[in-house]
Amino acid sequence: MFLVLAALLLTEETYWDLRFKVLYSGKGEAAYSQAAQWLEGHVPPDAILATMQTSGALFYYTDYALIRWDQIEPAEYRQLLAAAAAAHRSIYAPLFDFETVPFLQRMPGRWKIVAKVPRVTIWEWTGASAAP
Repeated sequence: MFLVLAALLLTEETYWDLRFKVLYSGKGEAAYSQAAQWLEGHVPPDAILATMQTSGALFYYTDYALIRWDQIEPAEYRQLLAAAAAAHRSIYAPLFDFETVPFLQRMPGRWKIVAKVPRVTIWEWTGASAAP
């Protein structure tokens, strides 16, 4: 009886692990800390990061100024660009693939890809003026 119960329990646990990839979470979540490590090694400490998906990890792992690109309004975006330019602060955006199109729609202008870490692409604002 014990062996049957153990086999059923093991089968059930295997099913849920395969369905929700529980044992994969550490590997899958590594993209957040890897992006933070890359940023800290390559981006000036006074840079501003436009972030959404990575916002929690970057808040925890770094000391950068963060803005949520998915919550900024067009007028605020223009103000951000003007303030960053006046203060000579660069703007970067660490993005997962699914964020790229909505990010570029919400924060248009001259962005270039400067790095790729697993699952995250790092973009840099290259525009010189506040007008996107």
